[in-house]
Amino acid sequence: AVFQALNRLGFRDRFEFQSSKFGGRAVRGGIVADFFVASLGLIINVQGEYWHFGRPGQVAIDLIQRQQILSSGLNVVYIDEDDAMQNADFFVSEAIRGLDHSKLTRGF
Repeated sequence: AVFQALNRLGFRDRFEFQSSKFGGRAVRGGIVADFFVASLGLIINVQGEYWHFGRPGQVAIDLIQRQQILSSGLNVVYIDEDDAMQNADFFVSEAIRGLDHSKLTRGF
């Protein structure tokens, strides 16, 4: 949904999907960014209910990764999976503006 929304909103060929900019899975402690829009200095990560909120300790890992990304000078915005499925264009537009409506940044 987010991939298609980025394309519809004019970012076709202007973002990297599953970016390993921060070492990816090949580096211990590495980060895989779901969507990296270099021209905006923006990472958009989709937060699935099971993988990001249903597993013990995962929220802490996500918050640490958020700080790593922010300290590199990039912005990171999270989109909850259910929001992406219900209205991807709206939430991606908000992410592009730097607005984060996710549970992670709201503190649940």
